[in-house]
Amino acid sequence: VLLAYNVFLFYLLRDKRFLLYALYAINFGLGMLGGNGFGFMLLWPNAVAFNELSGSFFLCWAGAFAILFSRGFLNTRETSPRLDRLLQITVTAFIVNALSMLASLWLDVSLSAVIQINLLIGAVGALSVIFLSLRALWRGEQGVRFFFFGWCVLWLGVLVATLRLLDWLPANVFTLYALQIASTVEMLFLAFAMAHLSYLERQVREQAQQD
Repeated sequence: VLLAYNVFLFYLLRDKRFLLYALYAINFGLGMLGGNGFGFMLLWPNAVAFNELSGSFFLCWAGAFAILFSRGFLNTRETSPRLDRLLQITVTAFIVNALSMLASLWLDVSLSAVIQINLLIGAVGALSVIFLSLRALWRGEQGVRFFFFGWCVLWLGVLVATLRLLDWLPANVFTLYALQIASTVEMLFLAFAMAHLSYLERQVREQAQQD
């Protein structure tokens, strides 16, 4: 529903942030389907080799689009040019990593090493976005609160899922589906953030017209 809603808003408003959100949502969804086996059952039943890396492959693209969306939402090119360059490098690294995963189907590429690198890239990108969000909140920027809460919820889910995989947390309904639950809540928060930001930008335009 959120995917269709944001594609529709992009079509109406021509605001690329809605498109980036939609691309992030669809790739994250495909990553979840690849991880829990439904992708193999429903979408690529004959691609056995691809199925082994499908979850990480789509999550790579989800990470790239999430960082691009964050750059646009926080306007980091103007507010934090140095960290913006770091985010650009993170996006490039995600894309290179995704292509490396595909290459592992035909070339002698260590898939486990690529996945470990992907986790490192994701950590760098996420911490950078959270830091930038905190700076924006500190400066009193409107519309960032929902965005910040969304990222925090997502990374709480990532932390719980990782601790379960390491057997540091017991396996139960909450820990098994922590990432799916967290990503759903995060996408709702991001949708709220975009709606609030659009409302604030409209207020600014109306005030400028009145002036």
